[in-house]
Amino acid sequence: MHKDDRSYGIGHNVQHVRKVEAPAASVKVYDGELDEHQLRQQEFLAVRNHILLPDNVSLKDVQSAAPIVFGTWERRAPRRWQTWMKEYASLINGPITGCEGNYAFPSWQCNIAAQQDGHSSTFVHVKVAQRWISLRFLDGSLAGEMKLFGEAHRDKRDAVTGLSCMLVNSDLPDEEGEEPGRFHFLAWGFWVRLDLWLTVYFSGQLPHGGTAPLAAPGQTAQDWACRSVLIGYPPRMIMEGDIRHSLAALPHSDEPLYITPEMTGIKYVRKRSSAYPI
Repeated sequence: MHKDDRSYGIGHNVQHVRKVEAPAASVKVYDGELDEHQLRQQEFLAVRNHILLPDNVSLKDVQSAAPIVFGTWERRAPRRWQTWMKEYASLINGPITGCEGNYAFPSWQCNIAAQQDGHSSTFVHVKVAQRWISLRFLDGSLAGEMKLFGEAHRDKRDAVTGLSCMLVNSDLPDEEGEEPGRFHFLAWGFWVRLDLWLTVYFSGQLPHGGTAPLAAPGQTAQDWACRSVLIGYPPRMIMEGDIRHSLAALPHSDEPLYITPEMTGIKYVRKRSSAYPI
């Protein structure tokens, strides 16, 4: 993976050791004014006028990237699944982020990967001991290392009841032969090309990974070109109500006012005469 790869939390973050959910430090507002970096985050979340939208998406109907993610979920996900998730989110008073009514993706993350030279990276994918391995060649020679392909990983702290969603919002030159990057589903043995405005729903519990974008063969990467994806995902602690929500600052205290699991969490639901554990 390119040394300039970056990942940024947007919106609510989870401190797992303390079991606390709070806005990421980078999005906190001081003195009622957004700083330069927060304005950039706001610009990223907003759909940019110079980007070509899909035929079925009108700029006047889209205020930010989050409604694309959640709106597609509402149109495509099974109705019964949506009902269960929505009712439980209401029961535990889960946080709504990104857009109105978004109960499915409480946390957001922006992943950025700089474009690499067209001659610098050639990947050959092989399966060894039931795991996908990437061999990376530079200028026709072995790069000197063999590692798990594309930082392959599982998001073990995601809720098993929800899905993650990836929205591609890259800024790449429109040149013949360029590679916008790929997203691999390692458990299933297939991949998708990360074209602009592609929306991908997947379980973060399954192994997955991606590659950086490449310039056309023989071409040098542009300094400004990057693959950018917005990830909406379901942290288990938030989705199950097993976390403290930071609500407001308290006078004369370093700790904020929390909404605790005792206030919002629920261990059992009663249906007819039987109790079913969550």
